[in-house]
Amino acid sequence: MGCSQGTTFMGFRRDSRRPGVRNLPVIFPLDASLSRLVELGSTSTGAVRVPVHDALTHLRSPFTLRVVADFLSNPNVGHVVLVSSTSSRDVAEAITGDLRRLDVPTETLNAEDCSSVAGFIQSIHDACAGATAGCATVDRISFPVSEMLVGTECGGSDGYSGLSANPVVGKVVDRLVSEGGAALLCELPEAIGAEHLLAQRAIDAETANRVTGAVLAWESLAARFGEDLRGAQPSPGNQDGGLTTIEEKSLGAIAKGGSTPLVEVVDYGQAPSRAGLVVMDTPGHDVEQMTGMAAAGAQIILFTTGRGTPTGSPVAPTLKIGTNPSVSQHLSSLIDFDASTVLSGESLDEAGAALFRLMLNTASGTPSLAERASQFDFALPPLGSSKLLAGTAR
Repeated sequence: MGCSQGTTFMGFRRDSRRPGVRNLPVIFPLDASLSRLVELGSTSTGAVRVPVHDALTHLRSPFTLRVVADFLSNPNVGHVVLVSSTSSRDVAEAITGDLRRLDVPTETLNAEDCSSVAGFIQSIHDACAGATAGCATVDRISFPVSEMLVGTECGGSDGYSGLSANPVVGKVVDRLVSEGGAALLCELPEAIGAEHLLAQRAIDAETANRVTGAVLAWESLAARFGEDLRGAQPSPGNQDGGLTTIEEKSLGAIAKGGSTPLVEVVDYGQAPSRAGLVVMDTPGHDVEQMTGMAAAGAQIILFTTGRGTPTGSPVAPTLKIGTNPSVSQHLSSLIDFDASTVLSGESLDEAGAALFRLMLNTASGTPSLAERASQFDFALPPLGSSKLLAGTAR
């Protein structure tokens, strides 16, 4: 796929983070019981509301505190409004401190500080409207594509995933890496049976051992619950889409990583320390993976699907890439890019170049379909990463 030098995108400067491709005002409730009030107060303000669906009772764990703070300091976030209750006031203070150290303007609203529900809703509205107005005053400037970190994801895979959309994303990853950028490959439980191929691409023995060990740790966890992942069949949805074995699914999944060397393995939500292809140790759940990639600083997520997964990240524009003609045509309101053209003669290089252009346009401000539809989801993994399973994660 020919490589033009000096490729750029239009983004937002950050003092201590990668440049943003969005400048989002984000509101985040620290307790699910506040979600309805946050919804009422933030509606029509332009602020992006992160949906919190559980009580976040594990929020005080070092792992969760780190991930939430890192998620809210994604380069695309321009201003954060934290909403807390008295029971989570200390959590809000800890996260606020982390965000301000990373140059993220932050304010906190506490429910018990208001004398009425109506007053609290108005306070939320005013804070969100002010954050939106402030974010709107910042102009885009040009950045080299080497400043980009792109997340890759596949959900609702089918028999075409490994033939069309995933290798097309792999071409984008190769192009990005060749120009000095970085890409994340996640969902290690879905690399079972192909972990040796990732290890062969590692730049050193330590990286190879870590990626193999992480995959085997997820397999071991499943075995503790009586599940044989390596000998099992793909999920019913995957089978309906034409996948026959775990190995077939895994080979397709790792195709998103292209062909460049594997330079690093990082923990869940951890930012890469170097450019190139990086594996993130995540569970296999789509939304949990997207949350982890956004926490690591991914500005855009490339999400391949053969079944039409209706989701997206609140803070990282998510481009859906269809694997087959049916999903791309019948779910055109969800699918940003039709990669099934390679099944009818277009080369992977040509399709990869077209997706790369779409990614740059999206980075420069064109909204993804998920953004237009406010398809935003957020979830934290209860088990974290394979390092947490071993009790070694910070």
